[in-house]
Amino acid sequence: MCASKTVYPSGGFYFQVKVENETYSFKEVSGISLEITTEEIAESGENRFKYKVPTSQRYSDLVLKRGLVPENSELDRWIYNTLNLGFDKPIETKTLEVSLININGNKIMTWSFVNAWPLSWNIASLNAMNNEVLIESINLSYNYFTTKIIT
Repeated sequence: MCASKTVYPSGGFYFQVKVENETYSFKEVSGISLEITTEEIAESGENRFKYKVPTSQRYSDLVLKRGLVPENSELDRWIYNTLNLGFDKPIETKTLEVSLININGNKIMTWSFVNAWPLSWNIASLNAMNNEVLIESINLSYNYFTTKIIT
C-alpha cells in the first residue's frame, strides 16, 4: 500500500522580509506579480484576425506595509538616503527576500527581488476618529524576482 502525503494550501499570514542580513516584520506584502506584455498584429489582407505576440515581461512594484515604527534601522536609512539625497550618486540597490513560513516556523517558499530600490514612502492618513495603528507603505521597484520552493 502506498502512503499518500496530505498537502494543504499555505496560509498567507506568516511571512518575513529580509533585506540583506536584517529581517523585518511587515503587516502586508503585495505586488508579487509577473505578466507577459503583448502586442497585437493584424494579419495582412485579413481584417478578421489579430495575433497577440509576446513582447516582454512586466513586474509589479513590490509594496511593503507595516505599523510606523520610529527606529533607525538599515532599511530606514536606505529608504531615506534613496528618496532624500538627490541624484548626484547612483541609487543603491539591494536584494530583498520574502519568505512564506509554515506553522512549524520553517520557510516553505522564498521570493528574491533582485536590484530593488525604493520608489516611494508614505504613511496612512492621520485621523482622530479612528483608533488604528499608523501604517507606513514602502513601494519598491526591482529588475526581476526568482522563486524557490523549499521542501
